[in-house]
Amino acid sequence: MKRRDQCIPRKRVSARGKRDVACAGFGVDSLTVGLVAICRVKFAGKTRDAVASLYPTAEEARITCAIVDAAAKVHDLNFKYLAEGKGATVTARFGPDGITICDPNRADEGAEKVFQRIYDREI
Repeated sequence: MKRRDQCIPRKRVSARGKRDVACAGFGVDSLTVGLVAICRVKFAGKTRDAVASLYPTAEEARITCAIVDAAAKVHDLNFKYLAEGKGATVTARFGPDGITICDPNRADEGAEKVFQRIYDREI
């Protein structure tokens, strides 16, 4: 059975008139459930234990936060490099050693600047 916050493929027509498949709904239900849990604690007097089954634990959510953080870092660096007239070459690598930002624009600063580990748990 598909969880409600998983990607739901939907056919669409892009802005350029091309037909393709897009995903809709990813993460929205998770945000909604988190807000529901917060409201139940704040306004309905529920305990943390009473709403614990509604949302992921801090440990379960940690990887999602790490992935979003990596995406933001890649975006910001690529935006900066594009504004400087360079290519958008920054990427993130996900693997058994965690998440590493790969920034080839920093090659003359050494390997530790090119490969910056931002999350050190297995993905």
